Amino acid sequence: YPLAILGEIHRAIESALGVAQAKGLPRFPAVTQDVAFVVEEKHAVGALVAAMRSASPLVESVELFDEYRGEHVPAGSRSLAFRLVFRDPEATLTEARVNDAQAKILAALEKAFGAQRRG
Repeated sequence: YPLAILGEIHRAIESALGVAQAKGLPRFPAVTQDVAFVVEEKHAVGALVAAMRSASPLVESVELFDEYRGEHVPAGSRSLAFRLVFRDPEATLTEARVNDAQAKILAALEKAFGAQRRG
């Protein structure tokens, strides 16, 4: 049977090779915000990222961009700064919806890790 037709890979071959189809460009803009939290050093960054992603369906991506220990951060703790990207694939985000998503993230991190927002 054919491997490809007009530049498209046959679905069976695609699945066997683990090839992913390209996604179309988003129809609605994203909102990017930076936020920092102070947490005890014992907490893994991956666990915090997972908690942020699951706190709101609007979270498209989470990226750690800074870690700080020192002045104004309690001993045994660290400040972690994240870049959060929010997007709704069905509508333009309002400030209220982004603020609600951020509040859910903060609540989840406070409950699970005792995190405090910094700055």
